[in-house]
Amino acid sequence: LFNVGNILSKLGDAVLTFLTQQNAGALDPALLQLYWMDEKVERESLIEQIGAYVNDKLANGEDADALLSINTPLFFYRLAGLYYQKASRTYSYAFQYKKFLFVLKDHLVMLRRQLFMPEALANEEQDLPKREVFWKDGLLGEIAPSNLGHASPPAFSPTELFERIAIKTFSAITWEGDITNRPQILKYRDIFQHDEQRDLDLNAIYTNLSTAPEVREVILLVEELKLKLERIAQKATFEKESEAHSEGRSLKIFRFNYVQDLLSPHGAISHKFTRMLELKFRCEQNFFVLHEALEMGQVLTEEYVRCKKDERQTKLDEVREKIAALRTNPDRQALLQQLFGREGEKPEEVLAFLVCDSIFCLHEVIKTIEVYGLNYMTSYTYLATAHYKMANWCRGFTNLELLCRNEEERRQLKQTLKDLLGTDATYYLEPNYHNELAIQHFYAAVQMHNEGKSYKDKLNDMYFLEDDFNDNLYHFCAASERYRLNLNIVRDKITALKAAVSDSRLYKYDSYRDLNHRPDKVRIALDFGAKQEGVYHLVVKEKKKTVELPLIERRLENPDGRSEIELPAIYFDSFFLLKERLPILSITLEREGEVVFTRVVDLNDYPLQEGHSEVEMAPLVVDLKT
Repeated sequence: LFNVGNILSKLGDAVLTFLTQQNAGALDPALLQLYWMDEKVERESLIEQIGAYVNDKLANGEDADALLSINTPLFFYRLAGLYYQKASRTYSYAFQYKKFLFVLKDHLVMLRRQLFMPEALANEEQDLPKREVFWKDGLLGEIAPSNLGHASPPAFSPTELFERIAIKTFSAITWEGDITNRPQILKYRDIFQHDEQRDLDLNAIYTNLSTAPEVREVILLVEELKLKLERIAQKATFEKESEAHSEGRSLKIFRFNYVQDLLSPHGAISHKFTRMLELKFRCEQNFFVLHEALEMGQVLTEEYVRCKKDERQTKLDEVREKIAALRTNPDRQALLQQLFGREGEKPEEVLAFLVCDSIFCLHEVIKTIEVYGLNYMTSYTYLATAHYKMANWCRGFTNLELLCRNEEERRQLKQTLKDLLGTDATYYLEPNYHNELAIQHFYAAVQMHNEGKSYKDKLNDMYFLEDDFNDNLYHFCAASERYRLNLNIVRDKITALKAAVSDSRLYKYDSYRDLNHRPDKVRIALDFGAKQEGVYHLVVKEKKKTVELPLIERRLENPDGRSEIELPAIYFDSFFLLKERLPILSITLEREGEVVFTRVVDLNDYPLQEGHSEVEMAPLVVDLKT
């Protein structure tokens, strides 16, 4: 029975590697019903349902290509789980349910891309493809199924299905350890004298049981699925009646209560992978609040620092107006209070918390992987995605610095991050740095599936005598990564990241030629007052020599007189001006026809230097290198 379960499970993994965006298809309600049924109570009915499911596929005359859909591997996993359970391999039985959740998470990513990518939205003839995933649900509202054929929507909701699968997994985890957690709960209650009615304290107990790491892994996976469902439902244009209540529905997903939250100070860290899942989920929560609840997603996506000064100021003013609107909007204030459990939360402080908290979480994830190395679950795509998200949050931090009203606010923001990460780590909070690393690791993930260097390195770390080549976990993780590659999720991210770093000076030829860092033209203008006369000498430092260029030597009688010259800036490093009258000096530096520096100086305000007369003041020096 165990060997049959292995064969079925690996058949499911093999089929998963063949799925693409074109043939993945849609989830079948009949298949979801198989996962809903309880094999302990409804064993005979479940066997009949499985037989009917297979006969229905054969009776419809579906060819081999039609059988290659998202339902096929999920069917094999469900069937394999039954054989594992019959063989008393409870861990393998529970793992088949985890597979279902992991595959469904990738499928939801594909569904969201199909529904909301620009090319999908531009296609007016598109008839809301593959939306049959969402059926009658109290949380998501009613979304009409399509493409169901003769099958009717399930009688249960998506969240009910996820939670039922989680409960089945909890039972199997307890069986695997040959223990029951009840005595442990009673012991904790006796030690801390907890009242049975106090759910808050009981929550702290349940998060510290001996099975907590495995249980929390499943819970985090289910909660992440709920978040993805909610984001799709909020953006779906076909969701009519729930649009007016989107805020309330969002808050049903999770709360940022620091005692009841999944990442509470009462939870023990007993497994590094579970800890990374917790940190990653916290970032998902932060992103959901920032992007969906507060509608401030542009803080992460826009690069204000690269905009021209006027454009940057305009965009920053728009963001400040949105922040001010959050501060004065009673509904948004109520939302912040419900999320964080405190009154009077300032939107700018909430933004700073979300950004700094997410940077800390991702920093810990990356640091943990660097210490313990990559494995089956924390693959190259896992690490690359962490860097990809880190770049977005670092961009958000840079934007928050620009939004600070004064230097003191900016200093406090930086100090907050230094306290979380340490001074040295703050030097690596540059978006393009993490974008570069994300590109490298995404390419390494691609190489794992085309016999590249990372694939050969992985083979060198696998041992036949330790049964590494027959590991079900590795087979599934490799198949899941291949599925994401087939969906073009990885390659699309590589394309986006390359576009993001294309403007980096690291990839510009002129960056490695010192002369081309400087302007190629200097335009100097002197504006005089009424009937002022003057003789001006431009002194140029060319390498180690000082050359006097009497190019601004004119006697002006025009009351509005203006003297202007242009110089090839490539020939000298700096210049200074000796003045004998009191004009206005205008300096403009150009590079390739674009103005890169402009400065206007009233030489009347230029301070005297000791030892200089009023007529011969200290020179005004302009260094072209800076």
